[in-house]
Amino acid sequence: MSTGFSLEMSDEARSQMPNIPADETDKAAYQKLIAAAAALAAEQTAFSIQLDRLAETAGVPLPTVERFFPNPEAAASALALHYSERAASEVALDQLATPEDNWQGIVHDIFRRGRVFYRKHPVALKLRLGAVQNAGVRHILLQNGYAFAALIQHEIQKHFIIPGNADLTEDFMNAITITDALWSLSVYQHGEITNDAVEASERAVAGYLEQVLGQRLKSRPAN
Repeated sequence: MSTGFSLEMSDEARSQMPNIPADETDKAAYQKLIAAAAALAAEQTAFSIQLDRLAETAGVPLPTVERFFPNPEAAASALALHYSERAASEVALDQLATPEDNWQGIVHDIFRRGRVFYRKHPVALKLRLGAVQNAGVRHILLQNGYAFAALIQHEIQKHFIIPGNADLTEDFMNAITITDALWSLSVYQHGEITNDAVEASERAVAGYLEQVLGQRLKSRPAN
């Protein structure tokens, strides 16, 4: 799910990125480490990955782990990349809203699919909505956020006419940020994204985007 948008990476974030292999044998070892890192993260209350523990869990020599992940932060960033790719393939599918719902239904449906994704992948929930994020993970999640902002724009433009064909990616990114904040508070208080949190985020997002899109958009003529 590409947006054409490239977020500048800080030196700190760059130092926390994994070394993604190109060799097929190395790819297999890398994926084994990703699975082991996800298993470790799933069993912890607070998100933390130690490279020696990761090597032990995966049954991979520590020097091999360090070749892919030069520091523990790089292992977390690798997981963030992994779940961002999964979200791109899972959340972008199976739209339920229809043009009759107007733009609000389409926006809410995309966010609801995101909630389903987090329920299916609790490690992804910890990474995105947890209290601790390193610079590498933050960079990946921001890049992922812009990808979903572009998805929202694309879905709306398929059915409705946005006046002036304006690029509202930043506005949709702000809507994602609003949702993340309310959902993160829910996870902190209740350990999950509650129905109340979803309803609160929908009201907040609709109120914000109505300042940009109005109450209703004109439907796009059928081809």
